[in-house]
Amino acid sequence: MYKYPLENLLLNPKTYQFSDVSSSSFLEDYLIQRNSFLVLLNCEKSDEFSLFLNTISLLEYEELLKLQKKFEVKKSFFNNYSKDVSFIAFFSYQLSRYLKKEHCLSLFSTLLKVNDTLSSLSLDDFSFFERYLVFNSINIEVECIKDLLNE
Repeated sequence: MYKYPLENLLLNPKTYQFSDVSSSSFLEDYLIQRNSFLVLLNCEKSDEFSLFLNTISLLEYEELLKLQKKFEVKKSFFNNYSKDVSFIAFFSYQLSRYLKKEHCLSLFSTLLKVNDTLSSLSLDDFSFFERYLVFNSINIEVECIKDLLNE
């Protein structure tokens, strides 16, 4: 079982120090968890949303690093739960889009933690648009994992 998103990680952040990844089923469990969450998000391809998402400017690498540092230290950005959910969903999308064009292990590690946090939340915490952002981000994350496994 992939244990990280079992409780709300925004309310109960994890440090990931000394995480046990030695189990032979770790990656399989991770993929099962992510795919199950994608099913829960229940987002279908939408030409309208895709068109809109493609117009969003991507942050520069240096800007992502600043946000990464803040997330890695605090596991949130604000002292307001709904603001954090919304911002983290958008941060996830920004990270995944960057990683789709340019691989960076440090940012990829952060994306995994960000998406662990998002997948630990209730679907009621997200607007439909935020769910669509997260859906796209997790799909890109899973693609990246599969690419790494095939190398």
